[in-house]
Amino acid sequence: MRKVFLSPGKFVIGKDELYHLGEHIRQFGSNALLLAHKDDSDRVQSILDETCAKYGVKIVNGSFKGECTYNEVKRAKNM
Repeated sequence: MRKVFLSPGKFVIGKDELYHLGEHIRQFGSNALLLAHKDDSDRVQSILDETCAKYGVKIVNGSFKGECTYNEVKRAKNM
């Protein structure tokens, strides 16, 4: 049986790195989909707004529903 694991080509971690999220988004385009629980995205919304303004990008909140299912992927894909 074949098993495949794909991961991002870049993993960034560091203090206050959310303030630079827009810089990373711009490497791929001008829009990004954020899949996070509403409580978590609400907690950092001011930082997301700041990085969007600074780097001229848009973050669409996809409000993760808590479990990665085929229906959840389909829902996020259609946002």
